Amino acid sequence: MEVTKGADGACWAVPRPVVEDFRLILTWPLALRDRVAPMGAFDGGKIHKRFLALLNQPDSPWRRQDNRLKHARGRGWEGDTDPRHTPEEYAEYVYFYPFVQKFLYDSPQSMAIHRRGDVTHVDLWLADGKDTAPTARLVVDRLAIHSFRTGDVVVVTELRWDPAEDIGPHAGAAGLPLALVMELTERVRHVYPPFFYTSKDKPPAAAQTLARMTWQGVPGTVPAEGISFTSDGVWERIQGRFQGDRRQAPIGEQWLPLLPDLSQKNLVWHQIQDDRMTCLTFLGLDHPERLTEVDWVRLGNVDEAGKELPYGRAFLEDFVEKSCYDRFWDPEVGFTTRYVCMGFSFVVVTKNGQLPFLAEHFRRHYFQMALVSQFQLSALHNISDRLTDVIGEYAEDGGVNRAETRRPLDRILQSMLEFTHVFWFTEITNQIQGRELFDLWRKHLGIERLHAQVSAEVREAKAFVDRLQDERIAGAAERFNWIATLVAVLGVTVGFLGMNIIVPSREASNWGDWPAWGAGAFVLAGALFVAIVMHWGLSWRGRSQWCWPGGWYSGFLVLVAVFFCLGCWLTVGDGIAEWFAR
Repeated sequence: MEVTKGADGACWAVPRPVVEDFRLILTWPLALRDRVAPMGAFDGGKIHKRFLALLNQPDSPWRRQDNRLKHARGRGWEGDTDPRHTPEEYAEYVYFYPFVQKFLYDSPQSMAIHRRGDVTHVDLWLADGKDTAPTARLVVDRLAIHSFRTGDVVVVTELRWDPAEDIGPHAGAAGLPLALVMELTERVRHVYPPFFYTSKDKPPAAAQTLARMTWQGVPGTVPAEGISFTSDGVWERIQGRFQGDRRQAPIGEQWLPLLPDLSQKNLVWHQIQDDRMTCLTFLGLDHPERLTEVDWVRLGNVDEAGKELPYGRAFLEDFVEKSCYDRFWDPEVGFTTRYVCMGFSFVVVTKNGQLPFLAEHFRRHYFQMALVSQFQLSALHNISDRLTDVIGEYAEDGGVNRAETRRPLDRILQSMLEFTHVFWFTEITNQIQGRELFDLWRKHLGIERLHAQVSAEVREAKAFVDRLQDERIAGAAERFNWIATLVAVLGVTVGFLGMNIIVPSREASNWGDWPAWGAGAFVLAGALFVAIVMHWGLSWRGRSQWCWPGGWYSGFLVLVAVFFCLGCWLTVGDGIAEWFAR
């Protein structure tokens, strides 16, 4: 009950809304990484193939869903061989543009869906009690992995409350208290504790997480032991995994047993966002018009229930304008459906039973909007992350390994080109409501801003690659010119000496001891060469690579070559001539 005060000062108790239909879809974006290879060698297509090979193993609990339009079918989907589609699937398909249909349903290369059918329920505890009944048992309608050839993955979990299958205190009830639904939603979305409460006399305690979580399903395939977040050893478990030179937030212990073991393919999971999964919440209430301003703000921000606003009123001044979609919200005339979008959350509130099709739209049309948004956000973060690592490695080695930098940058440029022309959608449907909701979602996530930022980074990287290519071409041209000059000088020198213009023969010459002259030429050539090497060493001390000589070095090397040829001619010239005359 909630006490309401009227304009005349009278007070009366108003019952709180009851959640008669509760559905929750959690989307968790991840990226695949090679355990050993550096980011410069990242190839999303090859990594995706290795990941698919792992999921498609005969002993894997994951099964590929080749017909991706059937992604939302519930229990028994594994044995469904009927090629026909339902009216709900038809409505979902025609809702989107043809190029979006190709990406979501038709193209076999863009995306793959794998699902598990052995996980049927999840038990949730708000207070630890292994031997007590859970606070709520939810039905697992869908547990799927959407993997993309870019190396990105979105793990999807769809949960639903069914009073006939609940074993908690609300089993068989007509609905759930709104406060309980809000608290369950806020806590189940965390894949790892965001922080720990500390005190002098108690061990660190995980914050904003469930007390306990246990998956239920086919015995032998689903982990039987649940994960407790209130035990004394939770900090030690997480701290043990939060080690190494490249620390990363630990993947949630409650989710890791369900995911494939990437170590078999030498891969690792890479967390893209923070500890919060994006959550899509559907609430069918008996009286949605009884929701207060505080309720709406807390629902949209996925906060626990409370009587006061969770943030300052000035901060929330434009909450309705920026986050609420009220095309069908006007309780005084019977419109009782409101959408609240915050980017990290999407909430649909409606009067239960008033729009029977809305629940299917939520788990199909709106879910696909979330999937596209999450994938685009994850892919852009992935490209930016790769670019940062490659440029960082280039800066650390002082720009020495330019060729090793250009190749990974070329791969990143190719990835950005593919993303822009294959996976980048600013609109996904011609339906006005769908366009407006998708725009609202993208605006809150900042996808347009992120795309512009990453595109600018890639353009700068492309300019850098082009400069490296120009330098490589200029260097090759300089080396070619140097070699051509050296060969030309050698040819002219040898030809000139072979014409016997200066000295017809040793007998006719007045030069005296020819070998002595030849030795002198060798000494002069050697002295010039040593001088060049010493000058190079003084000028380039500390460098690990030879730098091709410029004009000054080229001139002295030409003199070295001339004196060397002259020495050869003066020393063994007649012997060479006699050998050719035989």
